[in-house]
Amino acid sequence: MAKQGKRSIPMDERTLRRIVQEEINTAVGYIGGDVSEQRRKAMDYYLGDAFGNEQEGRSQVVSTDVQDVIEAVMPEFLEIFAGGDQVVRFEPEGPEDEPFADQATDYCNFIWEKDNDGFGNTHDWIKDALLQKNGVVKVWWEDAEETKRETLQDINTLGLEALLAEDGIEIIEQTQKDVPPELIEYAPDGNLWDITLTRTLERGRVQVETIPPEEFLIARRSVSLRDAEFTCHKTRKTQSDLLQMGYPEEVIRNIPSHDEQDYNEERVSRFDDDEWPELDDSLDPAMREIWLYECYLKVDWDGDGITELRQVTVAGPGWEVLENEAVDDHPFASITAVRMSHKFFGRSLADLTMDIQLIKSTVQRQLLDNMYFVNNGRNAISNKVELDDYLVSRPGGAVRVDTDGPEVAGHIAPVVTQSLGNYAYPLLEYFDGVRETRTGVTRLNQGLDPESLNKTATGINQLLGRTQRRILLIARVFAETGFKDAFKKILRLVVTHQERERVIRLRNEWVPMDPRAWNAEMDLTVTVGLGYGTKEQQLMLFERILQSQMTIVQMQGGVQGPLVRAENVYETLKKWLKAGGEKDVDAFFTDPKQAQMIPQQEPPDPKLIEVQGKQEEAMQKLQIEQHKLAQEQQQHRDEMEFKYAELEAKFGLDRDKIQVDLAKIGAEHESKASDRDLKAAEMQNGAVSEVVRGLQESAKTLAQASEGGDGASLKEASQQLAQVAEMLTRPKRVVRDDKGNISGVETV
Repeated sequence: MAKQGKRSIPMDERTLRRIVQEEINTAVGYIGGDVSEQRRKAMDYYLGDAFGNEQEGRSQVVSTDVQDVIEAVMPEFLEIFAGGDQVVRFEPEGPEDEPFADQATDYCNFIWEKDNDGFGNTHDWIKDALLQKNGVVKVWWEDAEETKRETLQDINTLGLEALLAEDGIEIIEQTQKDVPPELIEYAPDGNLWDITLTRTLERGRVQVETIPPEEFLIARRSVSLRDAEFTCHKTRKTQSDLLQMGYPEEVIRNIPSHDEQDYNEERVSRFDDDEWPELDDSLDPAMREIWLYECYLKVDWDGDGITELRQVTVAGPGWEVLENEAVDDHPFASITAVRMSHKFFGRSLADLTMDIQLIKSTVQRQLLDNMYFVNNGRNAISNKVELDDYLVSRPGGAVRVDTDGPEVAGHIAPVVTQSLGNYAYPLLEYFDGVRETRTGVTRLNQGLDPESLNKTATGINQLLGRTQRRILLIARVFAETGFKDAFKKILRLVVTHQERERVIRLRNEWVPMDPRAWNAEMDLTVTVGLGYGTKEQQLMLFERILQSQMTIVQMQGGVQGPLVRAENVYETLKKWLKAGGEKDVDAFFTDPKQAQMIPQQEPPDPKLIEVQGKQEEAMQKLQIEQHKLAQEQQQHRDEMEFKYAELEAKFGLDRDKIQVDLAKIGAEHESKASDRDLKAAEMQNGAVSEVVRGLQESAKTLAQASEGGDGASLKEASQQLAQVAEMLTRPKRVVRDDKGNISGVETV
């Protein structure tokens, strides 16, 4: 018996609102919490704010170790992730993806760098991870309409008609004006206009934005973004922004402007000023700001007992639901400097340095206070000393002492303060070493160490090598987690949402991009410069490789292989330039593939090779048969020509004999010049002409048959010639009329 399915009861909006509210209130980073407090503290330490334990009249200096460490490594990370033209590269999953992998790589890197603020997003993303545990970037598709206002002058009739025919054009103001004489050819109908219009352009694009850590919420105990049951981006939007996003006006106008998020301590620490939310209000109602929560959570909305991922957007302290739809994925990607196993939040370089900054600041304050006391020492005085004179400190000033004794030494005695310099400076040096050990950031890569001139080059390279390894480890974590996820989202978005071909400029060429046929699940490989050693070591390595390649090229007599090809040399030159900090490789060297314009061909199909071999064999057999047939036709043609020549020779002899006989007959009747003799001669000539015409027709027929190679025609021509020959060889006699006159010649 089949099991009866459970009836689905869809969730109502009120229940959904309560679920979203509960998820937001319990999410990490909403208000307070350990993570939020640590991030606020890290921001204060980076900005060098006071600790809160300062004393009036004492030193309040603050060491800047957090800032020094982060700013020391930022150039290294930006050179790795923003110093080349490709951050990542897509690899084909199968042969069908081969032609699209390079296009997807170029297009996604173009979207990251050109369509969006690639450098700014990369900088802020990495700095958030180094300072506030995790950096978060948001990647989404936006079907935006861009409206521009334009004013055009002196538009003729044709120009006006062309504008009206364009899509997205709306004429706001149109003023007709007189045509000046110099423009009469431009406007022969006497009409000119000044036009004010709005041009609306549809621009569906992938948007990338680094969001502040305090604006990102995630469910507690989440291990990764992939498995998180709740994520959210909370941000402030103006009333005008929300209306442009398409939300109902009557709903937006009733949402309050402020809630408790305006007092978030992380947000206050970030701006580091005395701005309070009450001072942010604008007198323009359209600029009124409202908190918007874009939530991605797993919820059983349709009531079938199985949760699905949905995007639910709420606004204001009342959690007004503005949007609710099913989605395939959330738009967030995250990176962290020190990854923690089985935990979403990692550790930042600030976490490794804040306690050292506090200790060094305390030591420096004590040292400065000690130096102040040493330089401005105190004295013990008796009641005989004039207090007003003692308290006034001026060069050459006198201090009166009420005593009759010859000396006053016993009345003023200095209070000695012991100097702490011999103890404080080694202590500061010790904690600098602790900081270097923790972070891997040494003073050698922050500037010239005065003592480094006395150190060996090998020792310095070893120190720098260890530093590079620590930095490259963090860079590898960034690349294999956040950057991979972000670029996979970019590829998936363009494959899913881009509905038409787009032409972009790559390497000084206009290239069409149509991702509709691409595979959205292609593999991705990090191609940023994650090598080992310092830049100088990398440059030396590539130079040695290039020298070895040149030696092999000379040995093998060219760049056709087998060990080194032109493509290998080009790759070495490209990496050599990038290691030196040069991004535009094509300005110096040309890719051999582009220079030769040789398309990448797949290996030939064995079945195709077999079919081609059979075709070639059949063609050879056909050529042999045609050659044999041509030889047989030529032999047949030679035989017919020989027979024709034989008959022609025989017919020629008979014709000569007839002419001789006719000449004899003519001589016998030469004396008779009568009309009947002339008539007889004409008849005789007619008979001869008839015979000759027969020979000519036969000869013509024989010639045609010989050229065509037609056996039946040759046989017919031979029979005709045989008949003519037989007729000519018969005996002839003179025919006379009743009166004895010659009337012709006949064959016996």
